[in-house]
Amino acid sequence: MPAEYQLEEEVIDLGKYWLILKRRWLPATIIFLLMFSTATLAAFLKAPIYQSQGTLRIKESQSGLTELDLGGISPLSGDSSPLDTEIETILSVPVLQEALKQLKLTDDEGEPLKIFDFEEQLSIKKARAGDVIELAYESEDPEEAALVINTLMKVYLADNLRINRLEASSARQYIDQELPKTREKIENLEEQLRRFKETNKIVAIDKEAEVAVEAVIRLAEKINEAQGRAISAQAQSDSLRKQLGIDKQKSIASTTLSQSPGVQVVLQQLQEVEGQLAVEGTRLTPENPILQDLQEQASTLRATLQNRVGEALGVPSSPTQGTGQLQVGELQQRATSELVRFETERLAAEQVAAALATSQTDFQQRTEAIPALEKQLRQLLRDVEISQEIYANLVRKLQEIQVLEQQNLGNARILSPALIPEEPIAPRKLLYIFSGFVLGSLLAFGVALLLDSRDKSVKTLEDIKALFSDYTMLGVIPAIEGVQTKIKEKGASVAADVKRDLYVRDTPNSPPSEAVRMVQSNLKYLNSDKPLKVIVMTSGIPSEGKSTASANLAMAMAELGQKVLLVDADLRRPVQHRTWELLNRVGLSDVLVGEATLEDAIQEGETNLDVLTAGVLPPNPSALIDSDHMVNLLQEFGRRYRYVIIDSPPLSAAADTLTLSRMADGLLLVVRPGVAETGSVALSKELLKQPGHNLLGVIANGVTPDQQPSYSSYYYSYNQINHEDSEPSVPIGDVPVKSKDRPRE
Repeated sequence: MPAEYQLEEEVIDLGKYWLILKRRWLPATIIFLLMFSTATLAAFLKAPIYQSQGTLRIKESQSGLTELDLGGISPLSGDSSPLDTEIETILSVPVLQEALKQLKLTDDEGEPLKIFDFEEQLSIKKARAGDVIELAYESEDPEEAALVINTLMKVYLADNLRINRLEASSARQYIDQELPKTREKIENLEEQLRRFKETNKIVAIDKEAEVAVEAVIRLAEKINEAQGRAISAQAQSDSLRKQLGIDKQKSIASTTLSQSPGVQVVLQQLQEVEGQLAVEGTRLTPENPILQDLQEQASTLRATLQNRVGEALGVPSSPTQGTGQLQVGELQQRATSELVRFETERLAAEQVAAALATSQTDFQQRTEAIPALEKQLRQLLRDVEISQEIYANLVRKLQEIQVLEQQNLGNARILSPALIPEEPIAPRKLLYIFSGFVLGSLLAFGVALLLDSRDKSVKTLEDIKALFSDYTMLGVIPAIEGVQTKIKEKGASVAADVKRDLYVRDTPNSPPSEAVRMVQSNLKYLNSDKPLKVIVMTSGIPSEGKSTASANLAMAMAELGQKVLLVDADLRRPVQHRTWELLNRVGLSDVLVGEATLEDAIQEGETNLDVLTAGVLPPNPSALIDSDHMVNLLQEFGRRYRYVIIDSPPLSAAADTLTLSRMADGLLLVVRPGVAETGSVALSKELLKQPGHNLLGVIANGVTPDQQPSYSSYYYSYNQINHEDSEPSVPIGDVPVKSKDRPRE
């Protein structure tokens, strides 16, 4: 499952870091102890620091100066906090200087304490409560810490009171100057308002607009009614004129005379006199004075009537004009009277309509002018109201400021005075120790990583697998220190290095022995077409254990009943004769130069296992190895033995191994973690890529549990189970004891 793979990878990475720490435990431990001890000493040796705290409560300024424009400094924005302003005031140079002057603080050299150093030990911040400021001071002297805070708060309160008094005095002077100006402005505005109302005849302009609109509507209705009456009277008048048979001009004249009071009075008097004259004429003679008097009256009235008619019609009266036009018959008179009434109604209706239209025009003009008048009126009223409010506010503020000037109060007070602290706040010993532990651990781990990154050696089995990912890993041979220790505990009087080297023979059930047998088993299945006979074993650099691995691999093959020859071809630093406790008087070099035969040089090591030692060290080993005689010799070995194991020099030491590799069936490369280097590995791979070399695989040799975490549990459990009762396979007394340790690879 992907999750399982991811978990396994994480475990491997953690194991990798653990191995790094185990490899670099000494410098990492030194760094850790250095940091941890330094932090611990600092925690116990540093002088204790005491902190004293006090609190101030800040109230909003009661002088009202923030609402007045005094021409001074005002906040740049409305977001500024009053507490922030007060904190900056406390930290201002004048306040701090006055506090230092009263405290007379000095530094370590006895000089007066500077403001900068004083601020470093001072802390001022807003408390959780919205109107509270917390002040704190740190000092090695607890009494000094409390004294500093209390003195600083008193200095600030005195400065705050002084500033408030100064602001109140400035505000009072400002208001005293502004009150007369504001009063005069109000009077001017009220006078403008009065003149405006008188000029525009304004009483209640809000109601006047409604009244004017209603008047326009009512007048329109009355105009329509008057015009309707005039039209109706005109129609009836035209109808009567047609009935009377008079033209319009006469009708107008008749109507005019009928409506003239002077004409009608004289006409009535004339009619009465003529009626009397007609009556008396039938009774009296023409010479009768009464009749004559009536005739004179009639003549006089006729003359008067003619004058009145002329005046009424606006034309000179005609003497011949009779009363026919002035007096009609009863029916005609009644019709004429109706005609006159209708004409009168028409004229009256037209006059009423004209008068109403004039009034309507006046109201309409007034209605249209009201919005502009109303706007001007509102502006004047608003100016008056604002000025009155400003005046009232100035009067109120003046009264408040006068009271504040007499009270001598600031807007801050001490909420909690500073007390002498009993316990120091620093150093916090546990924090110091814990910080030293954490910092020491991190620094130690970093140093271990740095040293490990600079180390070019191949450190773990995983590194070997990664470097030789293109080749077969034939086996992993664990380190044999545990086997050696176990044998020594049993009291074996055997050379320690012998037991260490020939572990397949001496401790056949040990993990290294089983690992070698696994290598031997894997070799059998490498080339199924062509069995392997001649195998060269080498390493990149010395001390990787290729000689020990060669001896034990040969021993493992011999245990299976195969005829095996172990050849020590390292003619510069031969080892096999010491490993097998054999004489090295005659060996490979002697056979190659023709001074000895194979029968003389080959010695028996174990059952089915012969050993050909190096012999006398020649001056030019490469010439002997790279010879036809060596080729023939290997062919002869192949005919006599099932397996031929050749212990050759390291690849970085001589070219002999490459020569032997071309002659043999294959080559085994032994790599030991902790000894092999990345440079030597790269060189080995590059050399073996050349034509003619058959790298059969890689053997990881001398792998310790620290170099492969996944192998450690197997190593210890297997070693405990299988080696508690294991005994050397070779009798102790049959192996001679050497007087000195032998060099080994």
